[in-house]
Amino acid sequence: MAPRSATAFFVRTGPADRETLDDFSGYRGSLPFILASSDAGVVVTLASDAGLHEAIAHPQSWEWADTVAGHVVIDASRLRMMNSPLCGWLVNLMRACGSRRLLMTGANARVRETLRLLKLDTLIPVVA
Repeated sequence: MAPRSATAFFVRTGPADRETLDDFSGYRGSLPFILASSDAGVVVTLASDAGLHEAIAHPQSWEWADTVAGHVVIDASRLRMMNSPLCGWLVNLMRACGSRRLLMTGANARVRETLRLLKLDTLIPVVA
């Protein structure tokens, strides 16, 4: 995982706090993840049911990535499963990142297997 500076700050939030990510059912106009910025880039902490949230299919959920300097690290430690909308979001996020490095950390066996079956793990490195 990319190092995080002591001065990291939240640049955009979905739920009110990280504990809410475990039961995130969606707040109107919000996204099912938290973005934390640091000197190295951005850490995206996904909600446990991020793929079930309708906002994941909207451009606002990935367009922010083209403004990031540095790495984009997806923290999937709370994510229970991958579904089609979330796979599409990953592809769009990868495109928005351009030449910046994108990687995923903390994915459980089910998520890693889905990424492997769809060959997405060749595009987005998954780190334990």
